Amino acid sequence: MNQSTIKILVPIDFSDQSFSGLRQAKYIAQGRNVKIIALHVVRENIPPWNIFDDSEKKMYVKKIHEKLKLLSKVEKIKAEQFSTLVEFGKLCDTILSISKKIEADSIVMGTTASSNIKKKIIGSNALRVVAESDIPVITVKVGSETDNFSNLILPLDLAKETREKVPLAIRVAQLLGSTIKAVSVVSTSDERVITNLKNQMALVVEYIASREMACTGEVIQYSGKSRKQKMLNYSEKNPGMILLTTHQQPEIIGFLLGSFAADIVNAAKCPVMTIIPSGIIKYASKMPGIQ
Repeated sequence: MNQSTIKILVPIDFSDQSFSGLRQAKYIAQGRNVKIIALHVVRENIPPWNIFDDSEKKMYVKKIHEKLKLLSKVEKIKAEQFSTLVEFGKLCDTILSISKKIEADSIVMGTTASSNIKKKIIGSNALRVVAESDIPVITVKVGSETDNFSNLILPLDLAKETREKVPLAIRVAQLLGSTIKAVSVVSTSDERVITNLKNQMALVVEYIASREMACTGEVIQYSGKSRKQKMLNYSEKNPGMILLTTHQQPEIIGFLLGSFAADIVNAAKCPVMTIIPSGIIKYASKMPGIQ
């Protein structure tokens, strides 16, 4: 992430899940050069806003700013680390456009747990923001906020993602003071393949260590449909935050439906940072020797 002040955009609609997002942002900001920008998006075409005159709108916008500032006091966020924005427009479009306008480094959003995962993904504003954002998005379920960043869990497909994901992980771990836990969860039982993957993982660990970052690497085998559960179990044994990448495409919600990334976002009992490859490119650097 940027060497200067880190900007975190937190959408607030005064729901429990948005309070969770603010609380998680607070934990990230504590003791660090981080500024939180709380954003409330007003849908101007619905009641009561569509019947207010200009003076009434200004009065209520002022009250929203005051309510947002009150939240920061309740959460004991330092005043110099907190600012507010009130914007009119469609929720996701406005979040994405404002993140670009203020040059935010990350978006933090709370989500709710759901027993119906399919319904949750289709109806999730957070998932749409994840799908379309050019910067990292951190999602956290209500009740799963944490100030423990001991570990940054880095699931790797060693054949595809290494060059893009590892440099970002180093930046995030530097900010949070985390140990990077690189892990590859694979279903193969072919010893030659496993040996090759372990050699690849050793190169990843060597590269990260050369940047003076604490790191471990592990290749975990699984059978059947247990890949997601293996990763969730690993994250519970190594508390911190998970860093995932996914792919941006027009049918992203359909693409995510039932995918490993969406399963982890919905089921993880810890914050999950998600980024599409096009957003990682600006953070990436070359890693000689890693294919």
